[in-house]
Amino acid sequence: MSKKPNVLFVMVDQWNAECFSGLSHPDVKTPNIDRLIEGGACFRNCFAANPICQPSRVSFMTGQYIHTHGVETNHHPSRPKSVNHPLPLLLKEQGGYRTGAFGKLHLGAFEADAGFDRVEHVCDNPFGEPEYYVWLRGKGLLDSYLGVERASPQEVKHKFCYGTSPLKAADTNEVWTADRTISFINESDDPFFAWCTFERPHAPHMPPADAPVKYDPAKLTIPPYDPKYFESKAGHARAGCENLWKAWVLGEDELRRGLAGYYGLMSLIDQQVGRIIAALEKSGKLDDTIIIFTADHGDFAGTQGMLGKNTSTYDAIIRSPYIWYWKNRFDRAMPFDLCETIDLYPTLCEVLGLETPSSVQGASHRAALNDVPYFRGKDYVFSERILSKTVRSRTHKLTIGTDGAKHTGELYDLVADPDECHNLYNRPELARIQVELLEEMVAWYIRTAQPCYYSQASSLSSPALRWHNQFMARKA
Repeated sequence: MSKKPNVLFVMVDQWNAECFSGLSHPDVKTPNIDRLIEGGACFRNCFAANPICQPSRVSFMTGQYIHTHGVETNHHPSRPKSVNHPLPLLLKEQGGYRTGAFGKLHLGAFEADAGFDRVEHVCDNPFGEPEYYVWLRGKGLLDSYLGVERASPQEVKHKFCYGTSPLKAADTNEVWTADRTISFINESDDPFFAWCTFERPHAPHMPPADAPVKYDPAKLTIPPYDPKYFESKAGHARAGCENLWKAWVLGEDELRRGLAGYYGLMSLIDQQVGRIIAALEKSGKLDDTIIIFTADHGDFAGTQGMLGKNTSTYDAIIRSPYIWYWKNRFDRAMPFDLCETIDLYPTLCEVLGLETPSSVQGASHRAALNDVPYFRGKDYVFSERILSKTVRSRTHKLTIGTDGAKHTGELYDLVADPDECHNLYNRPELARIQVELLEEMVAWYIRTAQPCYYSQASSLSSPALRWHNQFMARKA
């Protein structure tokens, strides 16, 4: 590689993995991201380490599972444990990259250790007022913004948190985030790592009146739903501030209005992605830039008559969009490709020719980007939240959780029941599969804990052994 490629890492918050016109969604219009899908490698089955924001984001930056880095909730004050190099710091120190982050970081105090040269926030600044707020105040718009969008009055929350932003599109945090990213890209010809992290389409679902696409609620496609299946779920699967955001509670018309706002924000973000791509083309940097598009987690987006998320581990919530684009270098259709968001870190290291730190638990899928005719992916992927763990194969998913003193279980046949309506836990005819998944879950948890007194393993080359061997190297 004669020249280090730039890296543009675009993250969105709470974007359902099916919501792209390039993936044949019936309603959403995303022409600019479709360009990345068409010309890159689009992984259709990538799973987040956690179904909520901050734990998932820390996993991206560390390449570690939640029980390893220890950040299990949003607004967690502590820093991750057992981390050699956060991804931006590694790229800065070993790769010589200038690093910047713009938008919603939501890393908590870990942000100070992450290795960014330049940071500007639209929200969740652990060290002071977000720079976006300062910018809005200078334009006389902050009070209006905070009073409508950030306050989220209770009556709005209970109607899928939809409405119209008091701001014009040019003043939204989407445009502001893209502007800062473009400025960072253009400030130097040195190779860059830019984390462009949009705050939405997470609620509130309030696109501006002059958003690029206006969606008619009456014309949206609503998947079929039956409330009795979801209401029978274990309590841990029904928790969350958005638990009332259901068509059978508020009415289908309200769901349609909420989805129209959700989709409107997606198209606004898509427009900004297009602006950044255009800036890369204008500067002559597009050919030398790797673009990764993903989300910290998903959203029900109308599945089972719901919008938003809860703290469950249903596919709609833990499956993340995941696209790699490098012009004329990455070009693969990935029909089925189980992988995990923690795999981004080691994959990028391999693409850039950097050594993956021993603390990283993900596995590189570099070969999937263009090197092999068929990429099998992982046999099992894992996601976890407080009080529950999930293992997913290509055909089945098992979640073990707890409701107070007793444990709960969910088992789904994802081929026959992709929306996870029919819980088959403890059904005799699936006993073998249930035991197999439970064994994989226990083995995963033991393997990724790997205490420092564990016996010497054979090789650092295996992702399953890196984590254990870092301790052995320290002891030596």
